[in-house]
Amino acid sequence: NAVIDGHVNWRYGAAGIFAHLNVLKPGDVIIVRDDRGTRTSFVVRKSRLYGYRDDATDVFRSYDERSHLNLVTCAGIWDKVAKMYSKRLVVFADKVGR
Repeated sequence: NAVIDGHVNWRYGAAGIFAHLNVLKPGDVIIVRDDRGTRTSFVVRKSRLYGYRDDATDVFRSYDERSHLNLVTCAGIWDKVAKMYSKRLVVFADKVGR
C-alpha cells in the first residue's frame, strides 16, 4: 500500500502535480511507474473530502490484504491567515490484478 501526497497548486497560482486530482472518478485508471520503469495499474474506488482536523486514519490502513494507492491533495477554501486549505481530497484506488 502507498499514500502519495502532492500540491494542488503553487505560489502565484501555478498548477501543482495534483491540480486535476478532483476530476478522477470511480473506474478511472491510475498508472504508477517506478524507477525501473515497471508500471502498476490502480483503479479509482472513491474520492472523499476530509476537514483539516478530521480523523483520516482510514487513508493509511487496509484490512483486506489487497494493494491500494491513496492520493492526497489540498481542497476547500484557502485560509490566508493559517496559510492552508480547509480540506484534504483523498482518492482511494485499488491495484489491478496481483
